[in-house]
Amino acid sequence: MASGWALAIDFGTSNTAAAQIAANSGAVTAVALSHTSNLMSSSVFVESPDSIVVGDVALNRAETNPAAYLAAPKRTISHGMTYVAGYDIPSSMPVAAVLQSVISRAVAQHDGQMPDWVVLTHPEAWSSREIQVLIDGAHRAGVSPGRIMTVSEPRAAAAWYARSASIPTGARIAVFDFGGGTLDVAVLTASADGTFSVLAARGDNGLGGKNLDAFIRRWIDEQLEDRNPDMLAALRTSATPESIRALDESIRRAKELLSEAPSASITVTAPGGLREVFQLTRDELDDIIGPEIDKGVALTLEALQQAGVPAGGLQALYLTGGSSRIPLVHQRLAALGKIATLDDPKTVVARGALVALQAGACTPAAVPGTPAAQPQSQVQAQAQVQAQTQTQTQTQTQTQTQPQAQSQPTRHQQQPIPQSAPQQIAPQPVARHQVTPQPTTAGPSWQPSEPAASTATATATAATKAAGGGRKRLMIGGGGVVLALVVALVVVLVATNSGGSDSAAPGTAATSTQQSAASEEQAVRDLASAYIDAVSAGDKATLTSLRCSSFVTAAPTTTSMYATGQPEAKQTYALKSLDSLTILGDSGSARATVAVTGSDGSAPTTASILFTFGKENGQWKVCESSVQ
Repeated sequence: MASGWALAIDFGTSNTAAAQIAANSGAVTAVALSHTSNLMSSSVFVESPDSIVVGDVALNRAETNPAAYLAAPKRTISHGMTYVAGYDIPSSMPVAAVLQSVISRAVAQHDGQMPDWVVLTHPEAWSSREIQVLIDGAHRAGVSPGRIMTVSEPRAAAAWYARSASIPTGARIAVFDFGGGTLDVAVLTASADGTFSVLAARGDNGLGGKNLDAFIRRWIDEQLEDRNPDMLAALRTSATPESIRALDESIRRAKELLSEAPSASITVTAPGGLREVFQLTRDELDDIIGPEIDKGVALTLEALQQAGVPAGGLQALYLTGGSSRIPLVHQRLAALGKIATLDDPKTVVARGALVALQAGACTPAAVPGTPAAQPQSQVQAQAQVQAQTQTQTQTQTQTQTQPQAQSQPTRHQQQPIPQSAPQQIAPQPVARHQVTPQPTTAGPSWQPSEPAASTATATATAATKAAGGGRKRLMIGGGGVVLALVVALVVVLVATNSGGSDSAAPGTAATSTQQSAASEEQAVRDLASAYIDAVSAGDKATLTSLRCSSFVTAAPTTTSMYATGQPEAKQTYALKSLDSLTILGDSGSARATVAVTGSDGSAPTTASILFTFGKENGQWKVCESSVQ
């Protein structure tokens, strides 16, 4: 039975927000994610791959095992995999834990009824591979891909602001999204249909509210150095996690208070009963954070120049994100355009995502060839819900009689939205053991799947945990090429590719799908082998041809800290095995064990490279080799 409401989730670097809309009233409101706030921390604590806690509980558990704590899981999305608490887990797994917590809280406010649509927001600059990780996280949380929509954060913010301000067609606006962990700037132009097109986008993943807090902490240290050096020494060497967290919280509260008051106090405690209270004025705060705010202004100027917006050419400069409340931000940006803010800037993106959903400006996460609906208005939404229930019932019957026709989640699709009802898609069983999501059953009713450890999950948990203690780092220098090597044994999921040219069409025999997946896997294996061979030979031309256009080469090195830490002799490398491989659409990741042989006749050693792959013009390429 249709529930008649939609949910939007703004999964942020530091905090997550959500909003909801009821089909019968069209009212958009923020979702309370705790007893005291519309926000929840995006942090997670990984007890095991099938037991991840989030938010305030994760913060509390961090004291017991810091290695199991991820303060900002959003930062791991570009890597595809992350290492935490002795486990190598897909980045979508901690994302899923946060999303499932939000969904559960929202559902509790709707008498247990699940939403018809879940809209996920993302940075404008994200690739389809990164967006797919977000979608996979929602799928792990129990949401059918046919129910998922996505929209970029600046488009969502612009949609919310345009709801209460008239923006003529062709007018250019900018969105300055200054959150807890990142700054994103986008320049957009209004279209005749009420949607927005992005003309330029810039971002800084190292500039956000927490970075400003770090500069205030530096100021505190400078004050202690003059006033109480013994306390500073104690704070640096023997402070408890509780006292550090209390100081961080005092700094954050003071910074926020200074948006309204001329001064605020910061309390510092240290072992031995030491305690100091400092008064920080707004002028002092401006001096501390001014250079960082200027970086944000420069980033905005770059975006305006790229978009070809002349001085005075902006209709409005909209500020969103909690850090945008700082008065100095308003002062420094005022010269670029008319500053506009509305309501709570921390929830603007989530609420705007639902306005974008109503306007048909969201992108469906649908399987190619499967119609996906987009509610354009409340009347259409109700009509589509009725058609959707019938379609899902048919899909359930087809799923029971034709299991080979099931499809797994696919990558983000940038395409027009057909105006027909969505079908419920159940994921195809995975081919290998790994920490995997429990498949959701197709049908008219969809609920978040409860965390449950299958035999495969238990096997993977034991294997990855056992391998967690022996990780090493190795830098390989071959012809000026530096690769990050990480020693680990891991068992990883292999997902079939349903988004590429080799995808099986509905009704194709299961063996055809398996053959397609096998050919993709073999292509990636061949690429990894050829890449290692090219590194060993120092063949720069071949390396260049095997890399993505976006590949970033690390700085050359002539030394290695592996073994002796002395300048290394000539080494050769050979692919020994591909221990893990994940393929999702046109992206993938793998961990390869490499045999390393020195010219001094010493016994060969082994190491492991964590690769990220992507398809360009139909060919697999190496896009990243990252240090773990």
